[in-house]
Amino acid sequence: MNVGLKLKTLEQVMKRVVILDVDRTLHPRVSCLSLLDELVSMGAVAARHRSAVRGPHVAYHMGRSSHARMTELTTRVCANVLAAVDEDLLASAARQVWAKERRAPFAFVGPLLTVLRSHAVAPVIVSGSPAAIVSVIAHDLGVHEVHAAVNAKKDTVKRILASHAATGAGCFAVGGTGGDVDALEQVEHAIAYEPDREFLSRAGGQGWPVADRGTVHELVKERLHQMASTDACTAGAADAARCGSDWSYVSMCALYAAHRSELTWPRRDHIGLRMRS
Repeated sequence: MNVGLKLKTLEQVMKRVVILDVDRTLHPRVSCLSLLDELVSMGAVAARHRSAVRGPHVAYHMGRSSHARMTELTTRVCANVLAAVDEDLLASAARQVWAKERRAPFAFVGPLLTVLRSHAVAPVIVSGSPAAIVSVIAHDLGVHEVHAAVNAKKDTVKRILASHAATGAGCFAVGGTGGDVDALEQVEHAIAYEPDREFLSRAGGQGWPVADRGTVHELVKERLHQMASTDACTAGAADAARCGSDWSYVSMCALYAAHRSELTWPRRDHIGLRMRS
């Protein structure tokens, strides 16, 4: 009997990532602006340079600019401003910023990262903010893979998936602005997190579930538990197919429960039929 199912190994099952941003996702503030505020207070950056970076953010929130345009301008201007700052001074400022703000991340962040890791899903931070501050935040959160100063996420996320030998199946992405669309479109579990108005319309069209800081942890946990059940069934089916084992009616029903869109309900007279690899 051919069940019409592509069987996966446990190694393939575990090649999963979650794409996360820092600003307004894990943390309520915009980290590059916080860094510039600190540098201005230290006398390392002129106030007019901070205003040049804030300008695109203000225009976006007033509806005078797209998110893509805002990201492009702030990433470029911020990079130019920080390039003139001594590296040691920049690193010191970043540490000072995070020392003040490290209690600011949303309450769900710690439990979310814990449950993702417990299901072998590797967290990856992809942010438009500069590496100086994003790397400090990531280190404190225990996230080892960081991609900072990213203007457009599409190619970055493609490279991340390729480096993990992942297809996007079983992978997650959490975001709520136009800059996150490219990430969410490449994964199986896309979550629209506190989306702006434009993104909310896009999420509805794509069928992406909407979550906020109070519900995102439970939503991810629910998806992970569903995946774990499917993985166990799929891995068991792969083992049985390799060994040529007989499947009982109960086992076949469990396989159906995990892949009901691909299989027909097994009849009791199928008991004892041998799986073909």
